Amino acid sequence: KAIGLSDTDSIIFTTKSWVKWFNGDLKFTKRAYSMNALMVYFLTKATIYLQYRVSETFNAVGKDLLTMSMKNEFMMPVVITTSAKKHYCSLLKIQEGVVYAKPRLDIKGVGLRGRSISTATTNYVTWFIESTLYDVTNNGEIDPTEKILAVLRYERMVYDSLTSGNT
Repeated sequence: KAIGLSDTDSIIFTTKSWVKWFNGDLKFTKRAYSMNALMVYFLTKATIYLQYRVSETFNAVGKDLLTMSMKNEFMMPVVITTSAKKHYCSLLKIQEGVVYAKPRLDIKGVGLRGRSISTATTNYVTWFIESTLYDVTNNGEIDPTEKILAVLRYERMVYDSLTSGNT
């Protein structure tokens, strides 16, 4: 399902409810992206106003009223979250106003990018994450059986390699 996610300097939010209300579903369509963009625009404008009001409360005047600012940094149509702090994977569709022709894979967290595990396993994990994100983007869902079997096949390959003396 499409979960339009956006990120600013200090907050991450979803427009999922608005997209579903407007479209009736969470499919990745031009209409869904348009609703996401509209809601991000409204939120950005509301945030500017609220920051202006906070500045006013602290007796800022003139140009200092608009010193605080936040911009929308990322648009991520699909995100895989984890229970670990700052560990997630996403496809970046927009970054700092630049719309990517092909979404860019973004993997955050040392536990997912792993420097302490083999290159082969790191490459496998990256492939697995990317294929999962694209399955959701292109098909709207994943086949859990297919994903479990893919992991089991990799685990079996590692086990066989270790028990045969290959490293």
